[in-house]
Amino acid sequence: NSIRKAFSVANDVDSGLFSYNSKGACETCGGTGTVELNLSFMDKTEMECSECNGNRYKQEVLQYLYKGKNIVEIMEMSVADAVEFFEAKDIQRQLKSMETVGLGYLSLGQSLNTLSGGESQRLKLAKELNKKGNIYILDEPTTGLHLSDVSNILLIIEKLVEKGNTVIVIE
Repeated sequence: NSIRKAFSVANDVDSGLFSYNSKGACETCGGTGTVELNLSFMDKTEMECSECNGNRYKQEVLQYLYKGKNIVEIMEMSVADAVEFFEAKDIQRQLKSMETVGLGYLSLGQSLNTLSGGESQRLKLAKELNKKGNIYILDEPTTGLHLSDVSNILLIIEKLVEKGNTVIVIE
């Protein structure tokens, strides 16, 4: 949402243009990037949308740039690259939280349904890192983790506590 707003301000247009779920969606595929072929003699199959070439946006949206990049180029960036690219504090805070929990390799536009269970959990944890006054109960958070990941979990727990949260860990 913050990235869409940054594009909106930079180009003086509606932020909905930079969402493939809203005004910016390719009209042929509805913002999915694929179209379904339903031939009577074959099973249903999906193909890349020929209108948007799978990028999910209307062509007109790609003319708008933020710091020399269009929305598709930005959404293909990794979280780690985006931390270096964006200067806005709200965007930086969100991206750095994702890096803290070990998700710096994800692309900004990666669909949630492509994340593993562990990645989904870390994404939820990243959303909590900047909150204050909450109580967190972690049930065996280190089970199955590599030793280097255990130290990362401990750092995350420390950050939660430093922000004024209470963390209860069941091991």
